[in-house]
Amino acid sequence: MLGGGVHLVIVNDLNLVVLPLPQNPWQVPRGVYRHGIFRANILFGIQLGLGFLTYLPSALPYLVVVLLWFVVDELALAVAAGFGFGLGRAVMPIVRAFSRNREGWDIRLEEVKTIFRQTSAVLGAGGAISIIISS
Repeated sequence: MLGGGVHLVIVNDLNLVVLPLPQNPWQVPRGVYRHGIFRANILFGIQLGLGFLTYLPSALPYLVVVLLWFVVDELALAVAAGFGFGLGRAVMPIVRAFSRNREGWDIRLEEVKTIFRQTSAVLGAGGAISIIISS
């Protein structure tokens, strides 16, 4: 059953099938940044962590939750996964904030985001399969 879930994540993230994901498709309002980049990142993290303004372009986080809940069942790994998710979500705005050419950075991101999405789908699915096999 979990193997089928892994396959669904792969086909969704490779855009072979579009699955509706449970999320609020809103972005963090630009007004958050008027408080400065440090405070904006803190507010961004709180809003994402509490699920108020969460938009996930990938199904991988849902797969991680299912694996942690039904397969691994260890609190330390759940905390590590949450920390990794938060760190991963924070990297993009931080890197963009320190970019010398933010508009160029945005254009470049649009050019490579499909590659990022496909690569993360394959790597995430491989990790999920490894967890399922080792359990």
